Amino acid sequence: MTILLNERKRVVNGKPKEYSDSFHKFMDWYIEKACKIEVGKEENRDHVKSLYGRFGKQASDILLAVKQDTEKAKEGTKVIATYMQNRNLSWTLKTIADRMHDWVANPKEFA
Repeated sequence: MTILLNERKRVVNGKPKEYSDSFHKFMDWYIEKACKIEVGKEENRDHVKSLYGRFGKQASDILLAVKQDTEKAKEGTKVIATYMQNRNLSWTLKTIADRMHDWVANPKEFA
């Protein structure tokens, strides 16, 4: 899969496909907050592209769990990450994706 950041499209089997707006918003937010990389800078383009490839599946899984609600995905990511850090546990976006359904079903469990 090739990601073209300037056009915000991906190419699948030679045909361009639009990314969902929620996917792009969440990925840009995660890259800027968690990875501390400014998405819009030209010098960061290759690094951002690689992060889209690395975290795209997990971001999609998170958004599916929250029915494409970007703000809820951000909130859940922050809550679960804080929950893990408070217990001295390491986490990745995969960890967040794996626990997002639990957070949606029972947010008080992560308080």
